[in-house]
Amino acid sequence: MPASHDVARRRRPDRLSAPPAAMLSWLKPVLYAYGAGRRQPRGLYAAARLPRNLNGWAQRMEDATRRYTPIVVKFDPDFMLASMEMWRKSLDLQIPIADDLKIHLMENRHRLLERFVTTGKAWKIIVHDLKAVDNPAGLEDVRLAVQAFLSWAEDGVQALNDLAPKR
Repeated sequence: MPASHDVARRRRPDRLSAPPAAMLSWLKPVLYAYGAGRRQPRGLYAAARLPRNLNGWAQRMEDATRRYTPIVVKFDPDFMLASMEMWRKSLDLQIPIADDLKIHLMENRHRLLERFVTTGKAWKIIVHDLKAVDNPAGLEDVRLAVQAFLSWAEDGVQALNDLAPKR
């Protein structure tokens, strides 16, 4: 039997043979580079410590955003408007749909409305940051439609929450 498989010959120390500081000697340059020469606290999470002064961070981010030129995007709101209209009409059972789908929509109305709120908030963020090049009135109409959809979904969630039994 090879010596590597000989269990009796293996030595199992009760504690580590090297102190933890010697084992983490590779971490010392990282800590000093991160702290710019300042002595950092020792411990397991010492490398993850954030700088105490974040005031300069906001200024650097603002400068970085000013460097970039705007991107021209062709935005066609038809898909967004059609989706909002179909989702609203289907959930309010205003269009002809299969009976199984009607049951599904009624059973899952609260969950679907919560998802519509999430989608409406995301779309609101998107259209808020757009600037129209040609037709500013059309973009404002899209913003109003997204806000109306979001309000409808939030009101529906609130109405269902009010109907729920109080615990």
